[in-house]
Amino acid sequence: QIYIMNINNPAFVALVVAAGTGERFGGDMPKQYLPLLGKPVLQWSVDVFKNHPRIAEVFVITHPDHAAFYPGGIPGGTTRQESVRKGLEEIARRTNPDFILIHDAARPCLSARLISDICDSLLQHDAVIPGLPVTDTVKRFSGEKVTTEDRNELYTVQTPQGFRFGKILALHQAHAGATVTDDSSLCQDV
Repeated sequence: QIYIMNINNPAFVALVVAAGTGERFGGDMPKQYLPLLGKPVLQWSVDVFKNHPRIAEVFVITHPDHAAFYPGGIPGGTTRQESVRKGLEEIARRTNPDFILIHDAARPCLSARLISDICDSLLQHDAVIPGLPVTDTVKRFSGEKVTTEDRNELYTVQTPQGFRFGKILALHQAHAGATVTDDSSLCQDV
């Protein structure tokens, strides 16, 4: 089967990952549902995506026990990777996007410009991740040995991360059960 992507108007969707339980954060409520300047942290990201002219649809993955916090979310799994895979599979059942931007709900300072830059870059690449050069000195401790890493080769990686939808879906399915902290990790050796 051949799929023709309309490069004049490709379909971009967003998947906001809000299935975490907030164990590291602590407190009575996961951080993505806590209020920030009048609305839940999660809603800040959802609103930026919904108001972006290139994002056709926004999907949210929630923890199965948190339906009361965000009704209508896609139920996630027990790990981030399982949650994203379940979300991608549900999106595949509902629609056929060309590209997807995957974003962590606990990162509310998302800008429309970053979304636009990722969408533009995805027209020429299979995966696009925003990164910031490391400016701190980084030390590696291994037993008694301490080494200094070359920070010129290090970046901190952010979200949203953008992908060709079919490729990231296939990678998540092929690596079901893998322990990954971000989706781009699945693309590194491909």
